[in-house]
Amino acid sequence: MDRAHHNRGFTAVELLVVLVILGFIIGIAIPGFQVIRLGTALSAAQRDVAAAVQSARWRAINSGATHTVDLSAASTVGVTKSGTTVVSVGLGQYSVTQTHIGSNTFDFDSRGLIPTSTATPITITLTNPLSATRTVTIDRLGRLTTS
Repeated sequence: MDRAHHNRGFTAVELLVVLVILGFIIGIAIPGFQVIRLGTALSAAQRDVAAAVQSARWRAINSGATHTVDLSAASTVGVTKSGTTVVSVGLGQYSVTQTHIGSNTFDFDSRGLIPTSTATPITITLTNPLSATRTVTIDRLGRLTTS
């Protein structure tokens, strides 16, 4: 009988070639997925920071009491009312750090405005391990812009 009729399956060389090709594909794809994952986490952190700041503003307006945004920790944005924490957003889960221009804290008054004694605009910059950045900027009227 002809030997070609008895061969079934793959040879070890063929399997090895396929594994090498898959290894190259995975080696090329993993760094790309890492960039996408870190970029997505940075965007999520930006949304969380913007939501915390917006929450502080709306809480101040709705309660008629001053609310303070605390940026003193590199991986947390906190909102307090009369020294009691009402919102705390941890940024460590996103592998980002935040820096800001201005004071470590700023207030929203009962109208949702930042007092004139505070230098504005306030810019919060989030940075991921790849040095990509996103910002949240708050003006005197309490309006947020993200970029």
